[in-house]
Amino acid sequence: MPVVSHFRRPPRLTVRDIARFVEAACLIALAWTAIRLLPFRIVMRSTGFGPAPREQPDAGAVGVAVRQAVKRAERRLPWAIVCFPEGLAAHWMLRRRGLASQLHYGLRPSVEELSAHVWVTLAGDVVVGEEAENPHHCVAIFPQQAA
Repeated sequence: MPVVSHFRRPPRLTVRDIARFVEAACLIALAWTAIRLLPFRIVMRSTGFGPAPREQPDAGAVGVAVRQAVKRAERRLPWAIVCFPEGLAAHWMLRRRGLASQLHYGLRPSVEELSAHVWVTLAGDVVVGEEAENPHHCVAIFPQQAA
């Protein structure tokens, strides 16, 4: 009978994983600060920065790696991270890699209070901010598409 360890060993991280973690932690902190200090329109203007989006065959894998880095950083930062700075950081990371991600801003009205939520999509798939139940209705997508 094999001996089962009750302590799970954390997975070994590559140098690339550590670099993505540091990038995610820095960008979450930057987004958290920007949200508190800058007007909403200025923060949302930053969603259009980055290289021109291009097709990448491994976009799904990049999305998963960014999601893991953001979630790993979120768990280890010393303050509570909500969806807005998490979404901004993930969006900025994807845009830096030349991927056409979109940041969605949604609302859910209720009798007691108004609820807002941010999520990021890449090629129609949610990268961060997915909701299991009671989804929010998208009211804006950033960067705004030119008409």
